[in-house]
Amino acid sequence: MAILFLIIAFIVNAFASVFLKLNTVKGVGFKNIWSAETLFGNMYLWLALILFAANVGFYYLALRAIPLSVAYPVMVVGTFLIVSVSSIVIFRENLNGVQVLGYILVLVGITLVSYFAK
Repeated sequence: MAILFLIIAFIVNAFASVFLKLNTVKGVGFKNIWSAETLFGNMYLWLALILFAANVGFYYLALRAIPLSVAYPVMVVGTFLIVSVSSIVIFRENLNGVQVLGYILVLVGITLVSYFAK
């Protein structure tokens, strides 16, 4: 069950980052923090904050059974991969060959960290 909590944690963390970026592109800004336009025009921001809070809850549940030295790298890499794919699909960002090599090395690294954990 802890693995499931960790997977949910990095998925919601990744989507929180995507929604945060969407707010920078489509939100209304913060000219007057208490205005209705600011409060209701930044729904992507609110969704991001809710997802970040959910991430903390699921990550906490995962840490009850998974060592931090394993959970944190898995959390970071899982988030990293989802955000990277989302940035390509949603924001039309580009990758070059060196970046692809970096992704492969990150996947190999996290596999080694997870596989050889006590």
